[in-house]
Amino acid sequence: MLNGKNIEISGFAFPLKLVKGNAKDLILMSVVPSCCFGDKLKVNDLIYITAPNNTLNVKENQYLIRSDVL
Repeated sequence: MLNGKNIEISGFAFPLKLVKGNAKDLILMSVVPSCCFGDKLKVNDLIYITAPNNTLNVKENQYLIRSDVL
């Protein structure tokens, strides 16, 4: 189990919910989806992230590395 363990994840951000211009909810993807004719993302290529107490200042398709306790 990973509960309570320190983890580090990385990927490309796709903001879903913005609060004052910062992402509150976002999807972290393993690759940047280029277009509808490119590679299709699989369900295990995506991580849904909710910033619990603050928001993240990220832009669409920005590469993000996040360390935290799961």
